[in-house]
Amino acid sequence: MGKQLHETNTLDEFIMCLRQKHSNCYVPDFDANNAKENARVLFLFEKPGRMTDPKNKGSGFISQDNNDPTARATKDFLSKAGIDRKDAIFWNCISGWNGTRKITPEERKEAIVEIIQLLRILHSLQAIIFVGKEAKKLSIKLNMEKYRSVCSMHPSPINRATRRSEWENIPFVWASVI
Repeated sequence: MGKQLHETNTLDEFIMCLRQKHSNCYVPDFDANNAKENARVLFLFEKPGRMTDPKNKGSGFISQDNNDPTARATKDFLSKAGIDRKDAIFWNCISGWNGTRKITPEERKEAIVEIIQLLRILHSLQAIIFVGKEAKKLSIKLNMEKYRSVCSMHPSPINRATRRSEWENIPFVWASVI
């Protein structure tokens, strides 16, 4: 048996522990082109999508370099917000893809414990950007006194199509905590 979640000290240990805990899900890796334990900005999205999973021809990473519209928008918005990817790390409130976009109460409960441990690992963290409705729900359950934080709309194609002006404002929201 490996380490328990509360015993993890590195992102690699964190991922290994989550994969043991959520063996029925695909838990993506962190993008090697982004910051690691020294990240200054954490982007917390909602839940990995099906295209993150290599079984669905995904990259296996949570990355703005993925081949999907949300990743492309994220990369563009990072640039517009003036955030260097070497300062940022990306994760999801719900750590694994389990075949559905639906999020259960149990997943939300587990997410709080998992994110608290992730925050312990990110020793240089200064700001957290909660991206999307699920992330916003989580934000009110965490002690944020050590960090600057903001909640933003998710950069999905659905939001672009239905709320274009708010969607175009996302980089300004992200820049507000830098």
